[in-house]
Amino acid sequence: MKKVALVANSSWYLFNFRLSFLNTLKDCGFELVLIAPVDAYTEKLRALGFRVLPLPLDRKGMNPFGDLVSLLALARCYRVEKPDLAHHHTVKCVLYGSLAAGIARVPCVVNSVTGLGHLFLSDSTMVRLVRSLLVRLYRMVAKWKGVHFLFQNPDDLAVFEKLRIPQPGRFTLVRGSGIDVDHFRPATGEPPSQGQVRVLFGSRLLKEKGLYELRQAALMLKKKGLAFELIFAGDIDEGNPSSLTFKELAAWQGEGWMRWLGHVDDMAALLKAVDVSVLPSWREGLPRSLLEAAACGLAIVATDVPGCREVVEHELTGLLVPVRDPASLAAALERLIRDPALRARLGTAARARAEAEFAGRQIFYKTINIYNSLLSQA
Repeated sequence: MKKVALVANSSWYLFNFRLSFLNTLKDCGFELVLIAPVDAYTEKLRALGFRVLPLPLDRKGMNPFGDLVSLLALARCYRVEKPDLAHHHTVKCVLYGSLAAGIARVPCVVNSVTGLGHLFLSDSTMVRLVRSLLVRLYRMVAKWKGVHFLFQNPDDLAVFEKLRIPQPGRFTLVRGSGIDVDHFRPATGEPPSQGQVRVLFGSRLLKEKGLYELRQAALMLKKKGLAFELIFAGDIDEGNPSSLTFKELAAWQGEGWMRWLGHVDDMAALLKAVDVSVLPSWREGLPRSLLEAAACGLAIVATDVPGCREVVEHELTGLLVPVRDPASLAAALERLIRDPALRARLGTAARARAEAEFAGRQIFYKTINIYNSLLSQA
């Protein structure tokens, strides 16, 4: 039985984005150890029978001393656990996890690049300096034996290739983390809207998700008198410098153009109760919120950016709009609000594509095959 350590910047991430994959790994006979900061989802994972070890990691910090503590703690954990393979998720864990695995001589390392994040989107002086250092470190660890990178879209891979990070033959495109298309499926019976179309934004409340553009678009549509309800399902991410604040959220709710549900555990049920999914993000890895919406047969409005355009085919499974363009976003939403037949056509095609290209099992086994290939060569 091979032992696999899976590392992420939160237990929340492992529970919400990787749970089906974790169960598949168990079914395939792998021994698992999960390593992540303690949060409200740590005990949920343990209740399902997973071993979860705490990781001291400040997601929002750029303090080199704090990051060194995280690196050394992870290296100690690897020395004790002696995993055959370590799989790192999210940018900070990919970097520090790779360094820790090198220190502890973990024979096989898989790094999932699930999006480039704030460090690759911001152009502030401090971020540029940190990014320059990270790129040098990425280049170093990418050359080590047994290290393999997984990318969710070709645009992120192209960025890493331009920076001369991945080594030939040591990276793979794996489109997303897999969706359970039996759990996420279209509602049966009549469409959920009863005169007022329900539009769902289901993601973290971050500036880079296009929240300010969405606000402007919604106000334009309200001014026209359109009957729709915009629902936000997602948490404020206090560990992210781009997060919406509670003060801003309260002000937005006071303006009367949106309703906030907070974190929603049963997204499948919520998706069955809405008509349209919207994500005006600036850049994505492969957005799970859109994959879930597609599997539930919803028409989608998203920006024509990396990640989103991997899920949405313009005029076939949804509508793509230019990034940071509130007027175009409003126009696309207005089309879907006014045209139930268009919503139905796009949603049916989105469901078919989700079944054909993004179903969990085919994604899971592509990753497991990479595990087995690395382990056979170790």
